[in-house]
Amino acid sequence: MDRSARSLTRRRFTRLLGLSVLALPAALKPRGADAIGWCRRDPVLTVDGKTGHFFVSAPEEILSSVTGPNRYRVYYPSAATSVAITSTENGFGRGESTSVSNRSWLAKTARGCEIEIRVYVPASGSLPILVEWAPGDGSVVTATASGFTNQWVALRTVL
Repeated sequence: MDRSARSLTRRRFTRLLGLSVLALPAALKPRGADAIGWCRRDPVLTVDGKTGHFFVSAPEEILSSVTGPNRYRVYYPSAATSVAITSTENGFGRGESTSVSNRSWLAKTARGCEIEIRVYVPASGSLPILVEWAPGDGSVVTATASGFTNQWVALRTVL
């Protein structure tokens, strides 16, 4: 074997190894989430003029097993002057019910307003629920909480 053929083989091996390393995160991703598909809803929360999105996700089978409206409870600091929620009004096909109230245990600081979001999705069985928080335009998720249908899933963060 001449030297140029050997170095070409090494070069190919190195490229293949590099591509394999790049593909590794996708290969190690949990297949359950990909195999079943997910549904995602996007209510928008505004507190004192700052906006953020909270995403509620569940496996696609939620569409056939949800038994009532998604319930959202949003808590904000007493010092906040204005709060609004814009929801999708769809939930997972059964609508949404939203309540907002202030709580003295949440603070308004230089960083922003502490908030707590609680989500309840009623269903005929137990399915995973993921709640994600993305401040601003909703493009970057900065906090998550997970749980199951038929129980409250709470996420506490700062807006």
